[in-house]
Amino acid sequence: GIVVNNTLVWNRGYGVNSVETVYQIGSVSKTFVSTAILQLYERGLIGLDDDINNYLPFNVRHPEYPDKPITVRMLLTHQSGMSDYIDQYDGFVYGDTLVDWLRSHVPWRLMEFDPFPSQGEFLEGYLTPEAAYYEAEAWASMEPGTGFWYSNVGYDLLAYLCGKVTNKTFTEYLQENVLDPLEMTSTGFRASDFPGRQAVPHERIYGLLSRTIVTLPVYEKRHVGAGGIKTNVQDMARFLTAHINGGKIDGFQILMPETVEMIHKEAIQGSADFMQVGYGMGFTRLSEEPWNSWGEEYDMRGAIGHGGGNWGTMANIWFVEEEEGGYGIILMTNTRSMAKLDEVWVLTVYYRIQAVLMQEAY
Repeated sequence: GIVVNNTLVWNRGYGVNSVETVYQIGSVSKTFVSTAILQLYERGLIGLDDDINNYLPFNVRHPEYPDKPITVRMLLTHQSGMSDYIDQYDGFVYGDTLVDWLRSHVPWRLMEFDPFPSQGEFLEGYLTPEAAYYEAEAWASMEPGTGFWYSNVGYDLLAYLCGKVTNKTFTEYLQENVLDPLEMTSTGFRASDFPGRQAVPHERIYGLLSRTIVTLPVYEKRHVGAGGIKTNVQDMARFLTAHINGGKIDGFQILMPETVEMIHKEAIQGSADFMQVGYGMGFTRLSEEPWNSWGEEYDMRGAIGHGGGNWGTMANIWFVEEEEGGYGIILMTNTRSMAKLDEVWVLTVYYRIQAVLMQEAY
């Protein structure tokens, strides 16, 4: 999809998928978490530089820096010192459908839970030394507030915090305060949502003598904060339009313009990818300089947005802000090479498509 100012000017589906198809968007979900958290900030319900323990039913501190408070701002900008410990964390966040598939098809060690914890029980047990699900690798060797360490757990904790502050689940709050006002009627969280319209995920297993594409089951994730939202291009365009236009769409102000400017602004130098130069609050900033590889130029024009990926699916939203309005792109695919990285496919197909779309949007 391509958005210019207030309009989705182009939208197309390819293969068996149509413009109505709903995709997993992975870490693009973090842009929704930051939007929700900044709404609470505007309403005076939280302070960005407050200790998160003011809002949680349990205490969270870095074991190596127990006297250093972790703030809401640190979680938003990935400066909390939390890391992601795959074995523990992935065993919790993936639903049973995908966990069963992974155990059958991929040599991926996932923790089994008996009984299965609630989100709060897991987060407390995962982040607290000597607790039920703790491993030292849950924390990076970095003092909170001193550097960038991308953390899915941090954004799940933000979503949980949102629920505690509002006395709702995060999904309830997001539905009432973001999705419904933006008329995002094809956005949800569960595998049972939108039957027959969800993109079937696929994995590229790139081997020495073959390029095998494996079909995965349609699944959901338990951590909707870090990466569990499902949506389509039309809905994503509504969200993108609001952020391009100072938080406003069709007369509804999702965030005030000064707040939108603050969360888009680069807060820290750092990256989780080669074209990224900095991170705001749930939004990444890309380089203004074109990147060249394999004889191709990838020019993303210093765009703001986020990328995301889960097993068998990838998504990206990027936009450039002008003095009035702007332009942006939405790309969702139901293929990924997560089981075994196919770098050639990622560079020549996936990033190239983004660059072509961005040039057309410009």
